Amino acid sequence: MQSNQILKFLIFLSVILINADALTSTSLVFNILGYCAFLLLSFVLIDFKKIPDISIYIFSILILIFCICGLFKANDIFVILKYILLGSAFSMTFMKRRKLDKSIFVNILLIPYLLLLAIGFIQLIFLITAPNLIIPIMNSHFRPIGLSSEPTFYSQQILMFAILCDIFNLKIKKYNPLINMILIFLIISCATRSTMLMGCLFLLLKLSSSKNKLFILPFLSLNFIVLSSLKQVQEFFGYIGFNSRLNSLISISGEPREIALKYMLEKMNSIPLFGYGFIEKLAPNSNLTVGSLYANTPLAIFYTLGFLSIPIFFICFFKIYYAMKNCYKFPILTTLFFGLVMPFLYTNFGFLCIILATTPKKYIKHLNA
Repeated sequence: MQSNQILKFLIFLSVILINADALTSTSLVFNILGYCAFLLLSFVLIDFKKIPDISIYIFSILILIFCICGLFKANDIFVILKYILLGSAFSMTFMKRRKLDKSIFVNILLIPYLLLLAIGFIQLIFLITAPNLIIPIMNSHFRPIGLSSEPTFYSQQILMFAILCDIFNLKIKKYNPLINMILIFLIISCATRSTMLMGCLFLLLKLSSSKNKLFILPFLSLNFIVLSSLKQVQEFFGYIGFNSRLNSLISISGEPREIALKYMLEKMNSIPLFGYGFIEKLAPNSNLTVGSLYANTPLAIFYTLGFLSIPIFFICFFKIYYAMKNCYKFPILTTLFFGLVMPFLYTNFGFLCIILATTPKKYIKHLNA
């Protein structure tokens, strides 16, 4: 019994660590611990005693492609490590899941989700009421960041937790409306366009299946109108540029993202046969990362591996097609979308989401039986 409690605590601690980008992105020690935390969670979720041949073949193909590319180019060891972990997470989606008690998923999903919501909500209150006090502590950010290094990653984290908790049926029914309301306010406060878009779709899906949808929507709308009319809230929206972000929901014209995209597209015109190698750099006149860790994962993979990436894209396509038939679609679509617009899939939390989002429906239904 005691060993089981220790395991649950280690699982919870591991999930918190892989979401603490503020630590893992600035400290080599915490960065390595973050990788170890992901590996621990992998061994908890995946049954490595029965590894199917297809997983071995796919992982071997990925490593072979990485080696061929790495032999001919200058490489960054940490970028290679991220790609190996990304390939490992993808290979694990073909493996059998361990038969776990539902309480394990409470420690993987629900408790970390509630903790991150609480941290972000406290940050939001201070940002509205005492910004000069909290902003220096949050690395000069004007928006909630939770334990992450920036609002974008934090908003993606809490939304993915909400989606996964929903499909795994991990809820505190008594406080669920309050939790959802805090989630909505935090996503709006983070003002991240990709998360706001997927958050709206998630909210619409939840409302369509809710028995109280005729009550919930007017209630949320009224709360938002009342709160947004407060002077301090309006000042906060002004700080974060909420209106301008909303107006440019599907456009990156004139932004650093546009510069980064143009740089990547120019590089695609003269890409070597085996790509440019595992390198990370900043786009000229922009502080955004390009190269192997560019926000658009497929484009980054093609940049890195060149035409060696084509078989990888074929494998990914067939896996996504299969997963969409046997798993819940929305977590997969959200993970893919975040991987197209942000460097979500290069993070330890992104690796974990790949595994959890592709959990078969049969497994989840058996878990809740």
